[in-house]
Amino acid sequence: QTWGVPKANVLIQIWFPSQGSSSSTAPDFRSADGRVASRLWQIALADRLSEDYYDAKVAGLRVGCASSIVGLSLSFNGYSDRLPVFLEEVLRKIRDFDGPSKAEFARAMDEVTREQAAFDVQQPFLHAAYFSRLASMTPEYTIESLRAARSRATADRVQNFGKFLRSTEETFFGQVIIHGSLSRSAADRMLKALDTLPFKGAVPTNPSPSDFSSSLLRSRLAKLPAGQDVMQIRREPNPANVNSAIISVFWTGDTPRNGVVTELLEAILKDPFYGSLRTQQQLGYIVQSQNDSIGDVGRIALIIQSSVASPQRLLLAIDEFLASFRSQLVSLPESQLSQFKASLQEEILKPDQRLGEESGRWWSEIAGFQYRWRRAQEEADLVASISQAELLQFFDEKIAAGSPERRRSTTAVFAVSPGCDAEMAKMAAAAKSKGTVVIEDPLQFCKSQEKWPIRDKAPPA
Repeated sequence: QTWGVPKANVLIQIWFPSQGSSSSTAPDFRSADGRVASRLWQIALADRLSEDYYDAKVAGLRVGCASSIVGLSLSFNGYSDRLPVFLEEVLRKIRDFDGPSKAEFARAMDEVTREQAAFDVQQPFLHAAYFSRLASMTPEYTIESLRAARSRATADRVQNFGKFLRSTEETFFGQVIIHGSLSRSAADRMLKALDTLPFKGAVPTNPSPSDFSSSLLRSRLAKLPAGQDVMQIRREPNPANVNSAIISVFWTGDTPRNGVVTELLEAILKDPFYGSLRTQQQLGYIVQSQNDSIGDVGRIALIIQSSVASPQRLLLAIDEFLASFRSQLVSLPESQLSQFKASLQEEILKPDQRLGEESGRWWSEIAGFQYRWRRAQEEADLVASISQAELLQFFDEKIAAGSPERRRSTTAVFAVSPGCDAEMAKMAAAAKSKGTVVIEDPLQFCKSQEKWPIRDKAPPA
């Protein structure tokens, strides 16, 4: 009724259990081999569904599937009167999918090969983000391990992964949202069809929040020691690219208030950062700041890619900017702060424009185990309460050099050149002299760190 269209969306997440498979023949989905097998299986399934349901797509009914490190996802959307029958038919096809066939496996392998080859020609700032992710999140896999896993992949192994998914002995957990213009009977019919999927048993019937974090395979984020800067220094994987890059990430905490203060601070910082390093100093053609959250943990990332300056020079420019930016915060007029706050509130409270946007917003609460249905209004109210003094204190604690609470991770990628090894060693030595931890093995570093807690909420009754 809200959207005036007779359509609906069904979104499904199937989580892998944290303990892995009990089968000796199925690839361990917690490994690079398992990650590649799940991706190949998903591509082959998508191939099969695309061929079988082309006419349905023309008629406005769509199905999608995706794989991730922690599980599989399915999506259905289309006209409400046809969606229940379409859902039943596609789920039956998925349950019976015994592929990939020889041809489907070959096509899936070709797609994965091309995906992995595309890594080499990504821009250096994306390579910096990749190295940064290896050191901060688990599980993650290096491109080398994924390529090795691809070379070992066989159609039999992928089919065994499919058998593992269909096994009634394995324990999965599923989440579903059915959202749109639907009658109660149509929704009940779809729920009955969904009950045939093997995503029960990984958690108790009446789960507590801790059951989700302990029983399901979840991405975990390294919690750097307070007051400790860390750094990675890497060669650019593409020797033909003449650009270097740097990403400096500030982890700002895991409370809802920290999240909105992070957003507001980055909104104020964005234009001055670009204006100083791009427009005035002309250090690189990619100069940007970003803010987001991984789980509940907020972060600000400062990113530069340059063909004219080394990562060491770029890092110095970031530090000099941050040192000068504090005075801009101090002198920020109250009227201008109010404008920043009003703009952020408007963005947070911006109404959904389509059914899919509303479905996605509710789904993010469900898939994130948060269920904060009034999140937008709550965050807008928090923004309204932020004072200039709080903003300055937040900057001093989370961003400013020398703060005992700062958690900063910097990743530098050097363009390959005759003198790059010496420059990399020089940057590492300078970092160590200031007490910065220089990371040699990002996966091992992440494994050794304390993790930010998972703050799941209990599902609503």
